[in-house]
Amino acid sequence: MLSAPPCGGVGKPAPPYQPPYGCSYGDRESQIKPIIHVEAIALNLETAIPCGLLINELVTNSLKHAFPNNKSGEICIELYQDQQEKVYFTIKDNGIGIPPGFDWQNSSSLGLKLVQIISKQLKAEINFDSCKGTVVNLRFYPLNYKSRF
Repeated sequence: MLSAPPCGGVGKPAPPYQPPYGCSYGDRESQIKPIIHVEAIALNLETAIPCGLLINELVTNSLKHAFPNNKSGEICIELYQDQQEKVYFTIKDNGIGIPPGFDWQNSSSLGLKLVQIISKQLKAEINFDSCKGTVVNLRFYPLNYKSRF
């Protein structure tokens, strides 16, 4: 198991991911298990920053909604790149799932609107599945780097 390299990394494997202690959602560390399957891939800023924002928003949604009444569970983050450089990015939990008939594309939720905007920025294919918990899959190619200087 590897975590992503630092910005501008050379693809050198990073140390295993260690979840931070302390959580803004109370003492949930013992109840919510993070599972991280991330390949060491180099992403430019145009791609890495939106990915970080998506991770933050989707994990926050899982923490807020997937495990009511202090239910325990798992949140999994997966990220890998194929030989054609297409990025596969998944955030999933084994919580209560999205309610039947919920239309995430027309939701009034600011967080889901943000997910739509950022996935559009990445030119990503995105789908939600709530068969067993909630699964959000994104597939995209890294964006072209724009020189700033």
